[in-house]
Amino acid sequence: MSFQVFIRSVGGPAPGSAFQVDRNPDKCPICHVSITPIDWTIGASRADGQVMERLLQCPNQACRHLFLARYAQWNQTYALQHCVPSEISVPAQSDTIKGISDDFCKIYEEANKAELLSLKSTSPARVLNKIPTKKPLRRLLLKRCCSRLASKST
Repeated sequence: MSFQVFIRSVGGPAPGSAFQVDRNPDKCPICHVSITPIDWTIGASRADGQVMERLLQCPNQACRHLFLARYAQWNQTYALQHCVPSEISVPAQSDTIKGISDDFCKIYEEANKAELLSLKSTSPARVLNKIPTKKPLRRLLLKRCCSRLASKST
C-alpha cells in the first residue's frame, strides 16, 4: 500500500513536492536492525522524474546513521530500489576455525563480501579453488585440525 511523502526538494520538479512511495525501508543498511526510519523530509529527484531519493536516519541509538533511500518511478508511484550507503554483514566464523587459521577467515570474509556485492567471479568457493597450493593448504589445515583435536583429547 503506497503513501504520500512530502520532500523539501534540493532539485527536481519544485521546491517542495509530494511523492507517492510504495514503502519505507524496514531495515537500516548500516547496522541491519529492523527500523522505522526518521524522515528528514529532504530529497531530490532527477530532472526527468524517474528517480527520487529521500534522506532518512536510523533511530537505533547505537547507529543513528543517515542514509538515502532510492526510489524508481513505477506508474504513479515510486518503488523503493535500495538504500545507500550500505554495510555488508557476513556471518561470523566459529572460534575453532579462527583458531586454525586467521588468514582463512580474512580471505573468506573478503570473498563473501564480494559475492554479496554480486561479484560472482570472486565467490568464496572460487577464491579457494584458485589458490595454486590447494593440496598443501588442505594438508596444512587437516594437520592443524588433527593436532588441535589430539591436544584437546589428552
